[in-house]
Amino acid sequence: MNKKWMMGAIVLMAGVGARAHVRDYLDTYSPATLEKGAAEMELWTDLRNPDQGDAYWVHQTEVEYGVTNRYTLGLYGVFVDGQGFSALKVENRYRPEMPASWPLDTALYLELKK
Repeated sequence: MNKKWMMGAIVLMAGVGARAHVRDYLDTYSPATLEKGAAEMELWTDLRNPDQGDAYWVHQTEVEYGVTNRYTLGLYGVFVDGQGFSALKVENRYRPEMPASWPLDTALYLELKK
């Protein structure tokens, strides 16, 4: 049997018993960074619906700045409806190489929240 067909069959069979739910997941981010000196602002709004309790809205305001062509720094303010300001986050994204230098574009990501 062709190796590609065999690998495809294994992948399909491996997923037969797989299960997922909303609570356990990883966030994925783009490796993109801003050009040096560039700035951008983003607004995020999420509806959180916990298993227990009422649903609520979370709003985030982010300002990003390109420190270098490969390093972007972002500051977030997090606001929860009915509570007001709830957290400050600092996001760091660093690209070891410029785009298309490696077969897979990668970035190192570190986020601190207080």
